[in-house]
Amino acid sequence: MIHENDPDHYPAFIALNQDWIQEYFELEPIDLELARDPSSVVRNGGSIFTLTEGDEVVSVCALFKKSETEYELARMATKKSARGKGYGRQVLNYALEKAKTLGAKKVYLVSNTTLKPALHLYEAVGFKTTHIGQDPFYKRADIRMEMEVG
Repeated sequence: MIHENDPDHYPAFIALNQDWIQEYFELEPIDLELARDPSSVVRNGGSIFTLTEGDEVVSVCALFKKSETEYELARMATKKSARGKGYGRQVLNYALEKAKTLGAKKVYLVSNTTLKPALHLYEAVGFKTTHIGQDPFYKRADIRMEMEVG
């Protein structure tokens, strides 16, 4: 089941993100800032999505509102033991549908070119690479992808 903006799930949202980031990279100041106040995503017009298996949160992602017509898909993570079950695709598709209902015309994301399974998933749902090179906000990001949704 997919949940939207459930404050009881925010600790799992942060934990899953920190787990995957530390698996491949290092936590950055922007990660620690979000961990201190995950509800800021919602207060700023975005959404946090959590997918549960039973009572356990196993996959997460967020939409960060950048403007009335543009959102950033971010903080996508799936628990290591739940990977390969399609949960990431489910929560991603849910987030993209939500972006449409919010009036988004474009959704973008930043990632890293070493994360091949994630990039294949993004391409499979329609994201196109628009920039390769160092991201100005995240040290770990070196690719930007976008898709038109509205």
